[in-house]
Amino acid sequence: PVKRIDIFLKAAAKVNGNLSKSIFLVVGDGELRPELESLARELKISDKTFFLGKRNDVPNVLAACDIVALTSDSESFSNSIVEYLAAGLPIVSTDVGGCMEIIEDGVNGFIVPPSDHEAIARKIYYLAINTNRNIIKNINMEKAKDMFSRESMVASFERLYLEGTKR
Repeated sequence: PVKRIDIFLKAAAKVNGNLSKSIFLVVGDGELRPELESLARELKISDKTFFLGKRNDVPNVLAACDIVALTSDSESFSNSIVEYLAAGLPIVSTDVGGCMEIIEDGVNGFIVPPSDHEAIARKIYYLAINTNRNIIKNINMEKAKDMFSRESMVASFERLYLEGTKR
């Protein structure tokens, strides 16, 4: 429930009203899937919404995406955001957990209030229509490399260790 896929589906329905060729993917599974599939039918987007379930090939799934959304009501630090960065995708995320540390609003994606499906839809639409996704791709891939590569993590730990030994 905390992932708020219902909010994503409501945003998807709004986006679909303006971009009728859109396709929506929901990755992951849980006890709410039947209810969410029913909501997609109710919103008249079931023919454009694919519930992919649990996947072990997330990079392949992300390669098929143009824009990604994280619609959670709560997160600590989302691993999904790191995967989205590494894939070079523009991100629309609710203002939860560490998302603001990664997403520069209006630069490599957008931050919106939790539970606001209309804001999510507006930002997805904006990214679909007005964005040079190659610029965002380069920004996000570079950010993923700078912040989360093995080399950057080792260097960060090394700096921490060296600072600690100076005291």
